[in-house]
Amino acid sequence: MPLTDSSTSDIFSGWEATVTITDTIDETYAYLEEVFARWEQISGSTSRGESSLSYGQDLGTNSANGYEDMTDLNGIELSTGFKPGKYGYHSGHKVGANMNAKIGGKRVEVICNVNL
Repeated sequence: MPLTDSSTSDIFSGWEATVTITDTIDETYAYLEEVFARWEQISGSTSRGESSLSYGQDLGTNSANGYEDMTDLNGIELSTGFKPGKYGYHSGHKVGANMNAKIGGKRVEVICNVNL
């Protein structure tokens, strides 16, 4: 089963947010293997408050999800431990991760999904 990386990034009030996922997908099975998420202050002095990372796989079998509090972290890299699950094309199945935070009093979010 081939590995693929997908990444999304955005900048909010001087903070750059990046979410990268590594997944494995073949003709029948898929699973989310690894997640990397990072906040980096690239300009200004706007504070970043509470922050979290949610990740998961929404498949026909072996759907799973996880959550990490990132309030005191600038970055995290983790292996999910998820098992491969069957999926159907154009059935709404996906693997992905999203990271959110309060920056300057506003809730912001970065989403990285692979729709199957």
